[in-house]
Amino acid sequence: MSLAYLFLVFYFAACLSAAAVSDILTMTIPNRLCLLLAAGFPLAAYLSGMSLETAALHMAFGLAAFVMGFALFALNVFGGGDAKLMAATAFWIGPEAALPFVFDATIVGGIMAIAMIYVRSIAVPATGIVFADRLLSRETGIPFGVALAFAGLHAYAQGPFLDAALRF
Repeated sequence: MSLAYLFLVFYFAACLSAAAVSDILTMTIPNRLCLLLAAGFPLAAYLSGMSLETAALHMAFGLAAFVMGFALFALNVFGGGDAKLMAATAFWIGPEAALPFVFDATIVGGIMAIAMIYVRSIAVPATGIVFADRLLSRETGIPFGVALAFAGLHAYAQGPFLDAALRF
Protein backbone atom coordinates (compact mmCIF):
# COMPACT_ATOMS: atom_id res chain seq x y z
CA MET A 1 0.00 0.00 0.00
CA SER A 2 1.32 3.39 -0.95
CA LEU A 3 1.62 6.66 0.86
CA ALA A 4 -0.88 8.04 -1.68
CA TYR A 5 -3.48 5.56 -0.47
CA LEU A 6 -2.91 6.51 3.16
CA PHE A 7 -3.36 10.14 2.11
CA LEU A 8 -6.73 9.26 0.60
CA VAL A 9 -7.86 7.69 3.87
CA PHE A 10 -7.36 11.03 5.59
CA TYR A 11 -8.63 12.94 2.55
CA PHE A 12 -12.16 11.64 3.17
CA ALA A 13 -12.10 12.72 6.81
CA ALA A 14 -10.67 16.13 5.91
CA CYS A 15 -13.34 16.77 3.27
CA LEU A 16 -16.16 15.83 5.65
CA SER A 17 -14.68 17.91 8.45
CA ALA A 18 -14.35 20.91 6.14
CA ALA A 19 -17.98 20.47 5.03
CA ALA A 20 -19.19 20.40 8.64
CA VAL A 21 -17.21 23.51 9.57
CA SER A 22 -18.40 25.34 6.45
CA ASP A 23 -22.01 24.43 7.20
CA ILE A 24 -21.72 25.73 10.77
CA LEU A 25 -20.01 28.97 9.76
CA THR A 26 -21.92 29.83 6.58
CA MET A 27 -24.89 27.42 6.36
CA THR A 28 -23.51 26.35 2.99
CA ILE A 29 -21.44 23.43 1.77
CA PRO A 30 -19.37 24.51 -1.24
CA ASN A 31 -19.95 22.62 -4.50
CA ARG A 32 -16.19 22.44 -4.92
CA LEU A 33 -15.87 20.51 -1.66
CA CYS A 34 -18.53 17.95 -2.65
CA LEU A 35 -16.87 17.58 -6.04
CA LEU A 36 -13.45 17.05 -4.43
CA LEU A 37 -14.92 14.39 -2.15
CA ALA A 38 -16.66 12.56 -4.99
CA ALA A 39 -13.63 12.85 -7.29
CA GLY A 40 -11.37 11.18 -4.74
CA PHE A 41 -13.44 7.99 -4.70
CA PRO A 42 -12.25 6.40 -7.98
CA LEU A 43 -8.61 6.80 -7.00
CA ALA A 44 -9.26 5.41 -3.51
CA ALA A 45 -11.15 2.47 -5.02
CA TYR A 46 -8.28 1.72 -7.38
CA LEU A 47 -5.58 2.06 -4.73
CA SER A 48 -7.48 -0.14 -2.28
CA GLY A 49 -7.82 -2.94 -4.81
CA MET A 50 -11.60 -2.65 -4.90
CA SER A 51 -13.12 -4.75 -7.67
CA LEU A 52 -14.80 -3.01 -10.59
CA GLU A 53 -18.13 -4.57 -9.58
CA THR A 54 -17.86 -3.24 -6.02
CA ALA A 55 -16.77 0.19 -7.25
CA ALA A 56 -19.75 0.26 -9.63
CA LEU A 57 -22.03 -0.67 -6.73
CA HIS A 58 -20.59 2.21 -4.69
CA MET A 59 -21.14 4.57 -7.62
CA ALA A 60 -24.74 3.37 -8.02
CA PHE A 61 -25.28 3.88 -4.30
CA GLY A 62 -23.93 7.42 -4.61
CA LEU A 63 -26.28 8.11 -7.50
CA ALA A 64 -29.24 6.73 -5.51
CA ALA A 65 -28.21 8.93 -2.58
CA PHE A 66 -28.12 11.94 -4.91
CA VAL A 67 -31.66 11.20 -6.14
CA MET A 68 -32.84 10.79 -2.54
CA GLY A 69 -31.04 13.99 -1.51
CA PHE A 70 -32.54 15.89 -4.43
CA ALA A 71 -36.01 14.69 -3.39
CA LEU A 72 -35.36 15.88 0.18
CA PHE A 73 -34.12 19.20 -1.23
CA ALA A 74 -37.27 19.53 -3.36
CA LEU A 75 -39.36 18.90 -0.24
CA ASN A 76 -37.37 21.63 1.56
CA VAL A 77 -36.04 19.14 4.13
CA PHE A 78 -32.41 19.44 3.01
CA GLY A 79 -30.29 22.18 1.56
CA GLY A 80 -28.70 21.60 -1.83
CA GLY A 81 -25.26 21.23 -0.27
CA ASP A 82 -26.58 18.57 2.09
CA ALA A 83 -27.92 16.56 -0.85
CA LYS A 84 -24.60 16.76 -2.69
CA LEU A 85 -22.58 15.96 0.43
CA MET A 86 -24.76 12.92 1.11
CA ALA A 87 -24.19 11.64 -2.43
CA ALA A 88 -20.43 12.24 -2.38
CA THR A 89 -20.18 10.50 0.99
CA ALA A 90 -22.26 7.58 -0.29
CA PHE A 91 -19.66 6.85 -2.99
CA TRP A 92 -17.10 6.21 -0.29
CA ILE A 93 -19.17 4.26 2.22
CA GLY A 94 -21.13 2.16 -0.26
CA PRO A 95 -24.25 0.13 0.43
CA GLU A 96 -22.42 -1.98 3.04
CA ALA A 97 -22.49 0.91 5.51
CA ALA A 98 -25.77 2.48 4.39
CA LEU A 99 -27.71 1.50 7.47
CA PRO A 100 -25.29 2.99 10.03
CA PHE A 101 -24.94 6.09 7.83
CA VAL A 102 -28.69 6.74 7.63
CA PHE A 103 -29.25 5.82 11.28
CA ASP A 104 -26.45 8.08 12.56
CA ALA A 105 -27.43 11.00 10.31
CA THR A 106 -31.03 10.72 11.47
CA ILE A 107 -30.20 10.48 15.17
CA VAL A 108 -27.52 13.19 15.16
CA GLY A 109 -29.62 15.45 12.93
CA GLY A 110 -32.64 14.96 15.20
CA ILE A 111 -30.64 15.75 18.33
CA MET A 112 -29.22 18.85 16.64
CA ALA A 113 -32.69 19.97 15.56
CA ILE A 114 -34.15 19.55 19.06
CA ALA A 115 -31.18 21.32 20.64
CA MET A 116 -31.36 24.20 18.16
CA ILE A 117 -35.11 24.60 18.60
CA TYR A 118 -34.60 24.80 22.35
CA VAL A 119 -31.66 27.21 22.18
CA ARG A 120 -33.48 29.39 19.66
CA SER A 121 -36.47 29.58 22.01
CA ILE A 122 -34.37 31.08 24.82
CA ALA A 123 -31.57 32.95 23.04
CA VAL A 124 -31.60 36.13 21.02
CA PRO A 125 -29.41 36.33 17.90
CA ALA A 126 -27.53 39.40 19.08
CA THR A 127 -24.06 38.10 19.89
CA GLY A 128 -22.34 40.21 17.26
CA ILE A 129 -20.73 37.06 15.86
CA VAL A 130 -22.17 36.55 12.38
CA PHE A 131 -22.23 32.76 12.27
CA ALA A 132 -23.55 32.48 15.85
CA ASP A 133 -26.34 34.96 15.16
CA ARG A 134 -27.20 33.06 11.98
CA LEU A 135 -27.42 29.78 13.92
CA LEU A 136 -29.56 31.42 16.62
CA SER A 137 -32.00 32.91 14.12
CA ARG A 138 -35.34 31.12 13.90
CA GLU A 139 -35.42 31.79 10.16
CA THR A 140 -32.29 29.72 9.60
CA GLY A 141 -32.33 25.99 9.00
CA ILE A 142 -30.24 23.32 10.69
CA PRO A 143 -26.64 22.78 9.50
CA PHE A 144 -27.36 19.15 8.61
CA GLY A 145 -23.93 18.82 7.01
CA VAL A 146 -22.62 18.33 10.56
CA ALA A 147 -24.84 15.27 11.04
CA LEU A 148 -23.90 13.94 7.60
CA ALA A 149 -20.19 14.39 8.35
CA PHE A 150 -20.48 12.58 11.68
CA ALA A 151 -22.49 9.76 10.11
CA GLY A 152 -20.09 9.52 7.17
CA LEU A 153 -17.05 9.25 9.42
CA HIS A 154 -18.70 6.58 11.55
CA ALA A 155 -19.84 4.57 8.51
CA TYR A 156 -16.42 5.01 6.86
CA ALA A 157 -14.79 3.36 9.87
CA GLN A 158 -16.80 0.24 9.01
CA GLY A 159 -16.05 0.33 5.28
CA PRO A 160 -13.41 -1.12 2.96
CA PHE A 161 -10.98 1.81 2.82
CA LEU A 162 -10.12 2.06 6.48
CA ASP A 163 -9.92 -1.73 6.69
CA ALA A 164 -7.46 -1.78 3.79
CA ALA A 165 -5.36 0.95 5.41
CA LEU A 166 -5.23 -0.92 8.71
CA ARG A 167 -3.90 -3.99 6.90
CA PHE A 168 -0.99 -1.81 5.73
